[in-house]
Amino acid sequence: MVNSITIKLAIVKNDSLSYLKLDISESFYIKYNMQFTLAMEYSRLVKQLYHSINYQNEEIRFEIIYSKRRTFGIKVSGDGSVIARSPNNVDETEVITFVKNHSKWILKQRRLLIESRSDKVFTQSYEQGQLHRYLGNEYILKVSFSKRRGVNLFEKSLIVKTPKPDESKDVERTLRAFYKAQAQQILPQMIEKSWSKFKHFNLDPPEYKYRFLKRKWGTCRIDGLITLNLELMKEDMDCIEYVIIHEMCHLLVPNHSKKFYDLMDTMLENHRDIEDRLDKIII
Repeated sequence: MVNSITIKLAIVKNDSLSYLKLDISESFYIKYNMQFTLAMEYSRLVKQLYHSINYQNEEIRFEIIYSKRRTFGIKVSGDGSVIARSPNNVDETEVITFVKNHSKWILKQRRLLIESRSDKVFTQSYEQGQLHRYLGNEYILKVSFSKRRGVNLFEKSLIVKTPKPDESKDVERTLRAFYKAQAQQILPQMIEKSWSKFKHFNLDPPEYKYRFLKRKWGTCRIDGLITLNLELMKEDMDCIEYVIIHEMCHLLVPNHSKKFYDLMDTMLENHRDIEDRLDKIII
């Protein structure tokens, strides 16, 4: 029996990306005993890949990605996150200075993103007559009294039945339970379909959780746990497939480097169009 296993994680910068390298002294590790330690070390080191500056009392948190390029670049995603791209062998302080010099532009882009997606913002109100979505379609919320909670779809109406129709919190809980129940039926099928594209990599099948997340459509941990946002049940099947494949790709490439997007290109041809659509939706 092995008493201990030495774990070493290091941030490595090569010609194409910055990534985390895992070095285990033994040729194996005990999955369940090591999961927590690996996750904690990964989380600690990931923080070193991110930086934060303040401009006009607003925080700008950004990730630095190095690659074979000649110039600096900055991308502001739909969720407000920032990626600073830099040529290889450039000192980190130089990249941070570049971001600082473009702080005003970054905040402007964030404001423009919010304005441009205003037509995509659906109310979080749970009052009668408000618009809500399910699988990419819009429905008018109708609330009615019933001793048993439930949700039905009828034509363009999303009918919520609850013993407390006048309490918006109860309507919200009932609707969220509906999304969760639908996810448990739909997502496993979508996962199985998407996983077939990864079979030739001989990866261990990941584990999955479904939760309501505030900022991300999905996450992938180093131990292979993929979490999917239940808000996905409001989007169409193309968007759901995109997020699932996106997180599966992180099993092979843990960041958003060129290598990651090259992999996405092979897995889903129209992924960039779908990403743009999701970027314009406020979760």
